[in-house]
Amino acid sequence: MKPHYDAIIVGGGHNGLTCGAYLSRAGVKVLVVERRDVIGGAAVTGEIAPGYRSSMASYYQGLLQPKVILDLELQKYGFEVLPAHPTVFALEGGRTFTMWDDPEKFAAEIGRLSNSDGQAYARYRAHMQKIAPFMKQT
Repeated sequence: MKPHYDAIIVGGGHNGLTCGAYLSRAGVKVLVVERRDVIGGAAVTGEIAPGYRSSMASYYQGLLQPKVILDLELQKYGFEVLPAHPTVFALEGGRTFTMWDDPEKFAAEIGRLSNSDGQAYARYRAHMQKIAPFMKQT
């Protein structure tokens, strides 16, 4: 007898897994398929060189809605958001660029490379803070 599924989700990244969990909780028989040998998508930590592990893109997890974390009881299964330390990128000519958690430091860092972009970032951040409550509702 062949298995029967009501929904098949292609991609076992964090979004596919979240969708599958909600559908399953609603009584839908779900199959999630993933081409890689590891699930989690952007939430995965991987070995980037022998003995060195790094987030593949888990900083996106900061965008995960608290409602999803609570609904799916993710902490019960070991989920935790770890604060990211400043990230440093190597640039040409021995220069570096640091992504700071502190918005003023980050704007100043952008301003080191481009004064107008540093000022634009500060305006952008102020704008995003104004609309954040509305964005969270969606």
